[in-house]
Amino acid sequence: MKRLLPICVLAAAGLAAMAQTCIITNESFNRIGTHDTFAGEIQNDSGVNILYHRIRVAFLDDSDNSIVQTVTVDGCLRSLQNGASDFFSAASSEAAAETDFAIGRMANIAEDPDFEVGTTAAGDIAISGVTATLTGTELTVTGTITNNDADTLDEPAACVVLYDDDGNVVVTGKDATLEDLDEDESDTFSAMMNVPDDVDFDHVDVWADGLEDGTAVDPEVSDDHSISAGTATATPTVTTTPTPTNTPGP
Repeated sequence: MKRLLPICVLAAAGLAAMAQTCIITNESFNRIGTHDTFAGEIQNDSGVNILYHRIRVAFLDDSDNSIVQTVTVDGCLRSLQNGASDFFSAASSEAAAETDFAIGRMANIAEDPDFEVGTTAAGDIAISGVTATLTGTELTVTGTITNNDADTLDEPAACVVLYDDDGNVVVTGKDATLEDLDEDESDTFSAMMNVPDDVDFDHVDVWADGLEDGTAVDPEVSDDHSISAGTATATPTVTTTPTPTNTPGP
């Protein structure tokens, strides 16, 4: 059994007077295909409202705790407000035989110069018609996003979070290809995720956000969707995790 060692420390310049911790929880470490994926939920207890952010994950060798590879990925959501959560998954490009566990934390300002703090716009997003279909080791999640706000929702995106039956995040997926939405307009999303073949899945949550005049909109969630077996008919638009950026070790 591969082990977990999640660590999350927020170290943003200029925020020294505020609490500087966050927590990675509901994490998992699974082999997906021929590579390992580390996934989890990052809870912001820093006292700071965060907008753009990235998560830094190091994959290690159990024999000597040496770093095999370090990758940096975006959060699935655009914002991580104080007291709220975001979700992530990071896949190693090394063979699973080379990676035995992983550690993760919020990338600090030196590692992520685009790091941004701020508040979100209110917005009014509805998520409907969600279906989650598992075919072999591919999970396809589709649905509809509707903008109920008078302001245009720019660059809407759907974030899909897959949970196992222990309540841990297995993997995340995202569709950021939707059209801008005026009031009462809708667009459909489709996200395909490669998943492990030895994990008992429980449900998926779907989150939606976007931009309003350049400001991130409060994420909305449609949660606890069951997963059905069958042949997915929708054309997937986005695959599992974002392509990681290799960076020096933590």
